[in-house]
Amino acid sequence: MNINLLKSKIIENGFTQKSLSSAMGISVNTLNKKILLQSSFTVGDVRKLKEILKLSIEDVNNIFFNERL
Repeated sequence: MNINLLKSKIIENGFTQKSLSSAMGISVNTLNKKILLQSSFTVGDVRKLKEILKLSIEDVNNIFFNERL
């Protein structure tokens, strides 16, 4: 997971963790745990982030699925 790219997309779209968590319908604490990899993003979370942050499919893949082995 590319946390730095996710954080840059959050900032690029004018969100804070507080405003993004509100838009997603989750607590700031829950979002923070997901960003810190203490909890996992669900498929529903990824769909919400795609819509809220206007992420392309390429962005979604680069943020959530591009792990180098």
